[in-house]
Amino acid sequence: MTIETILNLRYQWESMVSFRKTYDLPSYDGNIYNLKNFIENGHKSNRFRKNFDEAMRLAREIVEYYERPMESLDTRLA
Repeated sequence: MTIETILNLRYQWESMVSFRKTYDLPSYDGNIYNLKNFIENGHKSNRFRKNFDEAMRLAREIVEYYERPMESLDTRLA
């Protein structure tokens, strides 16, 4: 997965959760802390919101990529 793909996923997540500010989040920024918070606590007040499952999938995919060891990342980044 390339950095462009990750940034695209982040943009999709930010667009999804910030649309009309319907999601109950401390912040709508797509930084790693907000994504982890969404994964851990997002289901409490957002599970019935439109596109929640897709937003959760995107957040998990981004965080999983972030937590990989540096050796397993795409060599084109260096």
